[in-house]
Amino acid sequence: MKRLLVFGLLLVVAVASLVGGYYAGSNSRDEEVTSLSKQIEKWESRETQLKLREARAPQLPKGAFPDGFPKVVAKAKVPENLQDQVSGSEAVAVAPGVWADYPPGADIAEAATSTLFGYCSSIKSYERMYTPGNEHSNTCL
Repeated sequence: MKRLLVFGLLLVVAVASLVGGYYAGSNSRDEEVTSLSKQIEKWESRETQLKLREARAPQLPKGAFPDGFPKVVAKAKVPENLQDQVSGSEAVAVAPGVWADYPPGADIAEAATSTLFGYCSSIKSYERMYTPGNEHSNTCL
């Protein structure tokens, strides 16, 4: 009887260790979980980098431009008599009838808040509506 009891106990321990080893050991899902964790860390790192880049980027003043402006336009979209004010192949349309030079390497925020050119009435109207008390040095016709 003791032998049968000891044999039964050994059998239970052996089966338990085999089953427990299967569940306690590594399986194929562990690698997948580790891989996903690394991807999430990369995404979080990338998101942090993007937020830092956005914080460093020049910001356009809110409410300082009409809807849809400022926007980059080709030099050909600027009236022919004003195209000599454009140094590159593009300009920034700040408002209807108002432009700013867009030199290579500049960003749109710098250009849109720099020296303006265009039609005098358009520039004066833009300044009166969107930048009161803050006149730019202008070239107008």
